[in-house]
Amino acid sequence: MSPEEKQLARIMFKSKVLAANGQAYEDLFSAVMGIDNKDFVQVKPQGRIGDRKNDGYDRRIGKYYQVFAPEDPTAKVQNAVKKLKEDFDGLYTNWNKVTPVTEFYFVFNDKYKGSFPTIEANLAVIKRSKKLAECSSFLAKHLEQAFLDLKDEHVFSILDILDPN
Repeated sequence: MSPEEKQLARIMFKSKVLAANGQAYEDLFSAVMGIDNKDFVQVKPQGRIGDRKNDGYDRRIGKYYQVFAPEDPTAKVQNAVKKLKEDFDGLYTNWNKVTPVTEFYFVFNDKYKGSFPTIEANLAVIKRSKKLAECSSFLAKHLEQAFLDLKDEHVFSILDILDPN
């Protein structure tokens, strides 16, 4: 991809991120991660049991992701903190016996505005209490970087455009 095409792809991807809420953002995240990491497994809800608080993981190394993509990420920060705590507790209870949790990422569509101190503080508490190798937020900028690191044909595929070459 030329530098101009790369910049256009970045702008188009940012537009997708800014427009995506809820399931649409989770689908975008899963599409990028599924290409970026061949060991990434997207977990779909199964009836009443749902996804057991796991939106995707790499079972080989115990790296788990939980997505939160509200329409307005700045509206109710306490909702984000509550979701983080509840989702991690549910994930750990249900999945640690499947593949031990070594890393946890709270995938937060911050719409490029950044994380909140209370989210970061709670992630640090979880990391220490469960002795995880990593426990952090995974923001829009992180998803964008994973997207831009993909091969050109995958970038075009995610953007739903034809390869110009």
